[in-house]
Amino acid sequence: MNLKKISFISIIFGVLTACATPVEIPNVINATISNHSNTTIENIYFQQCSDTENMWQSFSNGPINAQEQIEIPLMYSCINLKAVDKNGKTVAKQWNIKNQYPFSWKIR
Repeated sequence: MNLKKISFISIIFGVLTACATPVEIPNVINATISNHSNTTIENIYFQQCSDTENMWQSFSNGPINAQEQIEIPLMYSCINLKAVDKNGKTVAKQWNIKNQYPFSWKIR
């Protein structure tokens, strides 16, 4: 996992001191989703790869019109994605997307 180390500076009793312990913050990898279809994508849903028994969760990002694109965070080490139109029909799916690298998905 690619981590950034950040040293925090704090003011204690009016004295400026640097904290000796760096805090590790993981990078958030985004997926870019482009709609190249002739239909409006109503929403993008996700589920963890290891949790396919449970319902899909919504990113709640609203409609994606034709020729538009959005970015969504890949919050888990592996996720499945599906794009759904306004009638609830699944337009496209992507499986086993790893968050190790940026991901680009063109829906056609």
